[in-house]
Amino acid sequence: MPVAAIAVRFESAGALLEVFEQERVTAVYVPESLGGALSSIQQVTRARGRPSLSPGRRMVDSGLSMGVFLSGGSPRLVVNLRSAQVEGLDLSAEVLALAEIVR
Repeated sequence: MPVAAIAVRFESAGALLEVFEQERVTAVYVPESLGGALSSIQQVTRARGRPSLSPGRRMVDSGLSMGVFLSGGSPRLVVNLRSAQVEGLDLSAEVLALAEIVR
């Protein structure tokens, strides 16, 4: 399946919702620099049932559904189970077995 990434400047939940509709967004990557806008971004991802992804553990602890980062030179997958469920993710047992789960 083809994948395309687009950069979007976050301005508001409403503007992000418009981008979701126009671009048929399937997932949102949220850099740590947008930590202050996390609740607004979550309003949109949860309302539209789209997963939120992060490059670090702190954002997953704060409520994003998934994060991948390096730890000791190896990639680590962290899943916030509650957020993933709210966003409508159906993660397989195999994926969850590889992940560190945040509840």
